Amino acid sequence: MAEWVPGLQNIEVLQNTFTYAPAVVNERNADFRRRFGIPENAFLIGRYTRIIPQKRIDRDIHLLAAVNIELAARGTGRSAYLVVAGDTGECPAEHSSLSRLAGSLGVGDRVVFTGQLAPAAVSGGANCGFSVRDLLAHADLASFLTSYDYESYGNPIGEAIASCVPYITTRYKVYDAVYGDKGFQALVLEIAAHKDQWLNSTTGSVGHTLRPAGRRGWFGKSAVPMRRNQPPPAWNGRCRLWARRCG
Repeated sequence: MAEWVPGLQNIEVLQNTFTYAPAVVNERNADFRRRFGIPENAFLIGRYTRIIPQKRIDRDIHLLAAVNIELAARGTGRSAYLVVAGDTGECPAEHSSLSRLAGSLGVGDRVVFTGQLAPAAVSGGANCGFSVRDLLAHADLASFLTSYDYESYGNPIGEAIASCVPYITTRYKVYDAVYGDKGFQALVLEIAAHKDQWLNSTTGSVGHTLRPAGRRGWFGKSAVPMRRNQPPPAWNGRCRLWARRCG
């Protein structure tokens, strides 16, 4: 806050908290996938955020394309979908750009914009009768591949943790202070203020299993350079491990 508003005084901090309760598919939200045309056996990446350039949803679309290429190469008979929950009317130009990108990468039919969903703490509501928590109940993975210096907290990560859903994120400016030094294990893409247009190479692996039934599997950790709105490079290290664990 001091950086954003120089001279600001008398700052009081209110704790940002989430109720811990695993998000589960139940009678009320069981129809979520059918409502949005997502096959029951498809892997679902959930992104719930504002649809503006700073949120870097293009990264999710590149990842989705690479994951589907890997799943097809492995002959799994399954596919991955990206569900983006947010107001498409806030920045129509960004929504159009993302739709064009998805089409150019061959995943236009696997990127679903739901419109706004009710907050995670609310059961249902918004314009389609579902909440962020309903999306998390069906998601295999929550994503927050945001830009470096835009976020003040990163609520989607807290909501994923509280709902027992694995997440991936960039190491945005305050990530370590809010989540990264608290012991949570996640796939983290390294970025920096002067290289926010890149997904820098990282190696290693980390896994979580939160659902014995198998919807949420193990996720690998690796990345390669990628520029916004360029064709995806070989995300194969990440995708291969994800497909192997989940497919």
